[in-house]
Amino acid sequence: MIMRIKNTSYFIYSYIITGIYIFLSFLTASCNDGPEFKHRNGEQYKSFEKGQTDVNDKDKYGETALHRAAEHNRIEEVKGLLSTPNILVNEKDNSLGYTPLHRAVNECHLEVVKALCSDPRVDINVKNKYGETALHMISANGHVKVTKALLSTPSILVNEKNEWGKTALDIASEDRHEEVVDLLLAAGGMSGKRNDT
Repeated sequence: MIMRIKNTSYFIYSYIITGIYIFLSFLTASCNDGPEFKHRNGEQYKSFEKGQTDVNDKDKYGETALHRAAEHNRIEEVKGLLSTPNILVNEKDNSLGYTPLHRAVNECHLEVVKALCSDPRVDINVKNKYGETALHMISANGHVKVTKALLSTPSILVNEKNEWGKTALDIASEDRHEEVVDLLLAAGGMSGKRNDT
């Protein structure tokens, strides 16, 4: 009798656990931004080519197709969007004021950064909500190749200050990214702190 109760309890327990697992799987599947997200954006991009949707349409987060393509390292889609004559390449999102370049730099997507920097319409010095340029952001990250790509852009302003009065050199120094510090110094980088005395 005791054995039967234990087995019954085990079966009830296993059914409950299985039910919870199925329920959670259903919830996470409906929230997943994996393949469905990519498919949605792919379809949206294709419709831009057909002229059915405005290439500059924003979603509820203020993101354009170029924001999403840059963030998710879809280089061919980025190139295709950049070839669209009326695309607005410096649009900011609603949350952090990120442009597509900020998104690509934040994720260290080198080829996307190069493609964006090679487009003369892209303002490499545009600032986000915190007064940070793409160079500030990559200086905090320490990614050497992306830093080189940004510094090779003729229009870059190396000594821009963010909301806290820091330059890219200040940030790279604080975070001990020695190679980035060397690159910034070679490009004429200065500390924002020494100018505030």
